[in-house]
Amino acid sequence: MKCCGIIAEFNPFHQGHAYIIHEARLRSRCDALAVITTSYYSQRGLPSLMSPAAKTKAALANGADLVLELPFCFGTQGAEQFARYAMEALHQLPIDALCFGSESGDPAALMQPPKRTIDPSTSYHRNQGYHLQPNDILASNYLIHCKKMHIRPIIVQRDPRFESATAIRDAFLNGTRPDETFDTNQRWEAYYPYLRTYLQMTDVQTLSRFFMVDEGIESLLKKNARAKTWEEFLERSVTKKYTKARIRRTCLWIMMQITKAQMQKHGHFDQLILLGMNETGRQLVKNHQAISRFSQLDPFLQEVDLKSRMLYNSVRPDETKRQVIIV
Repeated sequence: MKCCGIIAEFNPFHQGHAYIIHEARLRSRCDALAVITTSYYSQRGLPSLMSPAAKTKAALANGADLVLELPFCFGTQGAEQFARYAMEALHQLPIDALCFGSESGDPAALMQPPKRTIDPSTSYHRNQGYHLQPNDILASNYLIHCKKMHIRPIIVQRDPRFESATAIRDAFLNGTRPDETFDTNQRWEAYYPYLRTYLQMTDVQTLSRFFMVDEGIESLLKKNARAKTWEEFLERSVTKKYTKARIRRTCLWIMMQITKAQMQKHGHFDQLILLGMNETGRQLVKNHQAISRFSQLDPFLQEVDLKSRMLYNSVRPDETKRQVIIV
């Protein structure tokens, strides 16, 4: 069975994602299409406007056969780590090709080195951004891992006809584009009261134990927690060294209270955690150890799943529950 993979966030699922799925099938001529997606929070450190179940239903309805989960602890890291963990999981399947979007669509441009000297005092994103668009930073990392794993890359240039996920999110959160399928509660302003209180009540030594809290960022965030609003806190915290995405990701890890010691023990992700599938997807995973129930997760991923769901549900009037979608 020829299989093509897609790494996605679906925050939210939109026409561009449906187009990628269509192009993946067309160009790879695959028998099965497997998607791995983030769950409750995105790589950019944003709460998902769609629950994992809603994202899964949309992906299956638009041509995916199998949808897998990239847990919080692997899906909310920088581009290099995000790509590696997602590819490690997909590589457990007989993936022949990986299809992904790119601003430029040019593999040579994606693989060329930065035009300026790396500045060690600033962020990975800012260094890579000298010659790459934001989405292309992920694309360049996918290419690196495709080469290592002998997987054929299929690059789809972004079609300007399709509105970006960023534009859709901004319009929805600004109230100019209502959509009943999106969760209106999932905005950083809703999380800030908890984050602010926790930062103010916790000493920097304790904060420094958490994953992604390093280089003195704990002192910066604790000081800026005096800000009354999330917008003010974020603007104060952004520096030459720290982008908005880095600040958001770090704040998520602080609220999740996952330590560096825990992550040192979990440096790889080679599991297939099911979010949904059709009959073709079932055939794809029938000879693999796929996880469909909470009890099958190892203790660390059980903790991660519980905490991420609790955090996500903390700003909702009702609870979203873990489920596998079968169509």
